Amino acid sequence: MAGPLGENEFAALLKAVRSGDWETTRALLKLDPAALKRRTCTIMGGTVLHAAVDAEQELIVEKLVDMISEPDSLKEMRDNFCFTALHQATTSGNCRIAMCLIKKYEGLVSVRNIDRELPVTMAMGFGHKKLARELYHLTPPGDLEAEEGWQGAALLKSSIYARDLGIHISLDRAANQFRSSRFRYGEEDIRPVRADMWRHLLKFLGTRISLGRDAIQFHCDNRFDYRSVRAIWRHLLKFLGMLPKYSAIDHIRGAALQMQREVQWFKEVESICPPSCKDHLNNNGLTAIQLFTTEHQELRKDGEKWMKGTATSCTVVSTLIMTIMFAAAFTIPGGNNQDTGLPIFMHDKLFNAL
Repeated sequence: MAGPLGENEFAALLKAVRSGDWETTRALLKLDPAALKRRTCTIMGGTVLHAAVDAEQELIVEKLVDMISEPDSLKEMRDNFCFTALHQATTSGNCRIAMCLIKKYEGLVSVRNIDRELPVTMAMGFGHKKLARELYHLTPPGDLEAEEGWQGAALLKSSIYARDLGIHISLDRAANQFRSSRFRYGEEDIRPVRADMWRHLLKFLGTRISLGRDAIQFHCDNRFDYRSVRAIWRHLLKFLGMLPKYSAIDHIRGAALQMQREVQWFKEVESICPPSCKDHLNNNGLTAIQLFTTEHQELRKDGEKWMKGTATSCTVVSTLIMTIMFAAAFTIPGGNNQDTGLPIFMHDKLFNAL
């Protein structure tokens, strides 16, 4: 019988959406069509459509969008941070999903989230240059004017950090926004967050990463907290540049191998961070890589000593092995007769065969 989905049924709906199970999704929405716009009880509070976008289930997104009879209702379907489905799509940079949403309702490009950010600015901030260019051409120029806030300046800044000159913003107008005392681009501190919000950012880092004195547990799930990620991105590489007193590499034998693991760790995080993060300076005026080099000087020196010591030990062992092999190669099996000097096994058939 049709009616509002219960808590367990709604959870099953979300699971089906995230796994790409359209048949189950359609069957549950047929029982309760209003569930399409119902917000979840999670900290993000997104809709079923947000869940599909977050999981990058393109087919499910297309089907759900087709079910929406009033296109402009997409701008009202927001999560707790005022993210529309298009805002959500900018976090992953999925152009196909973004264009599917815009095709349904082009006005989504002008909707701002709780921080007054436009989708185009978010896309460039996350380093998704292709999507940012697409959104830029669809975003009304007036949305980036100084009168509408600081989004023009933010987009220009992100474009510079991303080393993308494909977006042409009026420098004069952007400069006016930069000079505004109200312009502050993401000064929030790292704050406590739930552990299930880090799938996109830290899925490869395992279960724990040390940030200064604190250890934050991370688990892979389908939730994504953009505001916290933006703050973490600004500081994550700098924390990795610091060599903690107690580290997960302590069990690795040899300073050189520890140094190798530290470099690998740094490079992995650097590969998923927006280009702008690489240029941010800490309070001492150092970038992440400069801080890494400074903090790991002693480990590098210890690694060099360890390598030299290991090389010396290997040389000694190699010399001993060569000596033994040389002696063995010129020693006749069984030895010689001390009286005649001839091989003891000289008349043995097997000896002659050898």
